[in-house]
Amino acid sequence: MAEEETEELDAEAEAGSEAMVEPPKGSWLKQFVILAILVLIGQGAVSYVLVTRQVKPKLTHMEESDGTMKSAAVEERILVDIEEPLLHHFDEMILNPADDQAIRYLNTVVIIELENEETADLLTSDNVLAIRVEDLIRQTLIQTRYIDLDEFSERDALREKLKTALNGSEMLLTGQVVAVYFKRFILQ
Repeated sequence: MAEEETEELDAEAEAGSEAMVEPPKGSWLKQFVILAILVLIGQGAVSYVLVTRQVKPKLTHMEESDGTMKSAAVEERILVDIEEPLLHHFDEMILNPADDQAIRYLNTVVIIELENEETADLLTSDNVLAIRVEDLIRQTLIQTRYIDLDEFSERDALREKLKTALNGSEMLLTGQVVAVYFKRFILQ
């Protein structure tokens, strides 16, 4: 009887140990990765077959049967002459705009678009005039309050203010400023 009890206890211990044995960690992850790779390879093969046997022959058949597609593509592309704007670039300006609460800092590069070539030539050849125009831009920016500079939406009003100041100064006798651009505008 003791033998039978020992055998039963041994059988129960083996059954319990088999139930407690867990599969090795990471095996389900490896199986998932292998399955995902097989699915991707299968999708790639199906896509290749569909494109080479179904889509590509239909497109080549459409091009052969309809000659207007090729000629339409050529006719749609019309070259348009675009006038290059007459731009004058000023050097980097580091300024302190007006503010009652703190010392502010503005780092900007201003570009102006001019009306005609005479004005552009005058500005590039006459250094004194270029310095006077740059000084007017500096003074206008310094006198503009920080609160009027800090929002991006206010930049259009600032551009218009600079344009009006430059055209109103009558420094550019042969033409006017068409637009003002900011290549850089850093305000702190």
